[in-house]
Amino acid sequence: MKRNNIGFYERYKKEQKQKKVEEHFRKKYNISDDKTVVIEKKSKIDKVLFYLRSFIAIILKIFTYFLIFGLSTIGATVLLNESLRVTFFEVLQTII
Repeated sequence: MKRNNIGFYERYKKEQKQKKVEEHFRKKYNISDDKTVVIEKKSKIDKVLFYLRSFIAIILKIFTYFLIFGLSTIGATVLLNESLRVTFFEVLQTII
């Protein structure tokens, strides 16, 4: 089990490190001293979940585009080819 009570020197070193990072960002982005700088650190799990969600979203988009393209191609072929068109409308009549 992890303990939260760290020593004074360890806390001091951690605060100094955070101040150094904050100063680096202040200089890098020209932020004045009166504004607050919030540095958000994401864990590896958060990053993995973000990229996994993005990957799944892209795959679903690609699948949807291919499905729409395939169905529209089949529809255009049926409407342009007379023998397929007649068969298609006969099938629709039997269904309805």
